[in-house]
Amino acid sequence: MTRRTPSVADEIERYLRTGDTEPYHAAWSGQSFLESAQLASADLENALVAEVSRRANGWQPPPARRNGWKAILECCAPPRLPRRAAPSTKTESDR
Repeated sequence: MTRRTPSVADEIERYLRTGDTEPYHAAWSGQSFLESAQLASADLENALVAEVSRRANGWQPPPARRNGWKAILECCAPPRLPRRAAPSTKTESDR
């Protein structure tokens, strides 16, 4: 059984789908391994940026929510009663 060399488009699609690449970058034709790796790196990076831009087109972040205990209290807790003045604990000698 002979294995066919994948095309650049096949490798890019695989990278976008799985995040995995073929370690020898056989689909890219370069004069050396280093040149093939550099070509592959540039093509894969450009494809990833394009895919992220395509997916993000028109995307808006969800509206900000108020988080934390203040939001919970404002939403769910009944209003507080006015506080009464605490009895003085100072003694005659503290004054």
